[in-house]
Amino acid sequence: MGDGLFETIKSVNGVLLYFDQHYARLKKSAAILEIPLAYSLEILQNHCEQLLAANQLMDQTAAVRMTLTRGR
Repeated sequence: MGDGLFETIKSVNGVLLYFDQHYARLKKSAAILEIPLAYSLEILQNHCEQLLAANQLMDQTAAVRMTLTRGR
């Protein structure tokens, strides 16, 4: 199957805006589609922050897209 879902999160100066709400919606949608979500809020937030830092986006406005799929 090729189904999945995504959340796009705005970041301002390294702060992921409304991350808790984005995570809750991702988790709820994953449950509806019966797609396992193996990461906690804290782990995903940490990964997103590391991604921003690695791309030198901690001091500006950026967007992070989290995509969750059933397959690889």
